[in-house]
Amino acid sequence: MRTLATLALLALLPGCLASSASRTTYSGETVCSDAAEQLTPGCSPEFVTGLLGSPSTRTELPGGGSLWKWSSCRTEASGGRVFLLFNTQNEVESETHFFVEFDEAGATRWWRQGA
Repeated sequence: MRTLATLALLALLPGCLASSASRTTYSGETVCSDAAEQLTPGCSPEFVTGLLGSPSTRTELPGGGSLWKWSSCRTEASGGRVFLLFNTQNEVESETHFFVEFDEAGATRWWRQGA
């Protein structure tokens, strides 16, 4: 009887001694594919802002015009531990940037870079 009780308790221990967790967080301005597909050559800066939101940065180009950039970051964190033996943690970040280039006539080109 005592052996059976000991085995039953040992079967419950791994649930108490080992654990794992994961989470994903997002930051920045993400441009979804559906919104990006609505861009057409000549779109005004006002239209682009209304469609995509305010860019993270705006850079004036040497030859005239400007380049707008929307940046976002996705962070995936995971970890596991076994009580008093080891603890692991892993964090992976992936950045995505979306660019729209303008000249005096409006948007000329746009592209996505990153994950």
